[in-house]
Amino acid sequence: MVPCKNCGSEVIGRFCSNCGQKRDTKPLTFVSILRTAIATITELDRGFLYNLKHLTIDFKETVLGYLDGKRIRVYNPISYALIGVSLMILISAQFGARVNLDGPSGAMAQADTYGFGFAYGQFITANVKYIWLLGIVFFALPAALFYRQRRLTEHIAIQAFIIGHSSFICAVFFLLWPIKFPGNPILLAVMLALNIWVYWKMDRELFSPLFGPLIFIFGLIMLIILPMPIYAVYHKITEKPIQQEVVVQNLKYPWSIAFLSDTTALVTEKDGTLKRANLKSGQQTAIQGMPKDLVKDIRSTDERDNAGLFEVLLDPDFVTNAWVYLSYTAKLDGGTTTKVIRAKYAKDSLYNSQTLLVVEPPSGDRFHYGGGMVFDKTNKLIISVGERFYNEKDQPAWPVAQNPKDARGMIYRINRDGSIPDSNPDFGPDAVPGAYAIGIRATQGLTMNPKDQKIWFTDHGAVKGDEINILEAGANYGWPIVTTGKYRNEDYTPPAKRDSNYQKPVWYWIDPTAPTGLTFYSGESLPEYKNHLFIAGLSTGSLWALTTKKGIIVRGKNVLKESPIRLRKVAQAPDGELYVLTDEENGKIIRLYQ
Repeated sequence: MVPCKNCGSEVIGRFCSNCGQKRDTKPLTFVSILRTAIATITELDRGFLYNLKHLTIDFKETVLGYLDGKRIRVYNPISYALIGVSLMILISAQFGARVNLDGPSGAMAQADTYGFGFAYGQFITANVKYIWLLGIVFFALPAALFYRQRRLTEHIAIQAFIIGHSSFICAVFFLLWPIKFPGNPILLAVMLALNIWVYWKMDRELFSPLFGPLIFIFGLIMLIILPMPIYAVYHKITEKPIQQEVVVQNLKYPWSIAFLSDTTALVTEKDGTLKRANLKSGQQTAIQGMPKDLVKDIRSTDERDNAGLFEVLLDPDFVTNAWVYLSYTAKLDGGTTTKVIRAKYAKDSLYNSQTLLVVEPPSGDRFHYGGGMVFDKTNKLIISVGERFYNEKDQPAWPVAQNPKDARGMIYRINRDGSIPDSNPDFGPDAVPGAYAIGIRATQGLTMNPKDQKIWFTDHGAVKGDEINILEAGANYGWPIVTTGKYRNEDYTPPAKRDSNYQKPVWYWIDPTAPTGLTFYSGESLPEYKNHLFIAGLSTGSLWALTTKKGIIVRGKNVLKESPIRLRKVAQAPDGELYVLTDEENGKIIRLYQ
């Protein structure tokens, strides 16, 4: 037995049973700990691997003895590094990573990313040094509680020393923050297990194996929860609400818009009129020469009637060839159907009309025509056609959207003159000409991502199950065999799968949204939402701004939640201004800005 140099008590073994001081070290003081921390941090130019070893040894030799007699010890730098990595993985998994869309648990996890979650994760990442300062205090408190012979300031010094070193170790992980690890939950579990193992190896004399995990969980919760009120104030101060300016009104259920210039556009009214609208003066002029077979008696028999005039689209070479493309409901013998034409436009009239697509057979039901159109990167025309049924009980034994021989429930890809590209996928010898993808229910909105030039599209579910998808050649999007929602007919049972390779949606909503038009925004009037994907919603009235990264949606926010209004279309003008079309009898074109 030898006397402890720190408190004078008799010492057996390496540590004093009274104060916890290592017997062969000098007494620890606040100044000595701080001096050691500063000296070690200033020597980081020796190289990462050397310093990792040096810091660990330095900690064990100078700080580990600063404990109480029960051997309740603070973590070493390796353990704190694991805490830091675990924290980042947890935030990334919860707020920023791609969510498995299989089942309700995946859907609920994705719902948590709406608005607050991902933004809060970004806030923590951007201000991590301040979060660590909070962590120093709240990791020091339990240490001071267990060991009251030392002042709180001394415990804070130890925590500052440890966290300062572990921050250096974790720096590489902060640089990797934008990378979304597909195995986040597994990595989190591994890091947690390693952390507990390291702590247990450090101090085998703990009375309870639960102490390490409890301290870890406590610190993790504090690090995540503490900044929330700070973030709430920060968000309130920095947030700029979206302003609305009505530029055109008195439109009859506007459906689509095509910009002739920064201030002039062609606008379709669902009730059957194509107009030229001035976005500065609000003046409207009806276009002459509309097709004679256009169905205009909208909602004559059913208020759910989807028939009418749909998309208007300008040719990629419109300046030189003046072609305008229209999709609409056409009346044929036996019912109605989706039809696409193109016509020359001049002096507020259409002429030289050409038929590009007529979907047969026609149907007496007036639902789910589709009618969305967009040009792809090769200037091929992409057209969506719905499967035309309101209730699943009306489906044939093998659903029309799953049958490439049936012209309904699919997406087409054709040349501008209506001919079929040789590069289209092969769905079999009897497949409908122009078929590009199947399994579609009621797609109305399509747009091209300017970054990778892929086509994104929305699709309406029956009962919930509204989706966003990325178009792939030859893909099957599953309806009605596979859906993220439910069926209108609760007794409906879809046939067994013939194909296991169904395309999963990029995103789907938990609550009904009825998504329609969408566009990738690149303007300057909404600086907080630049490069976001905007999607208009009919159900409950919504406008979603989605953050995307490499084909993954990592955040969703309803930006018009405080003033909901049914929206049919969102589109960007050539000058970067963003406009929305309201779906109402007194329809409006509204400019959005901040």
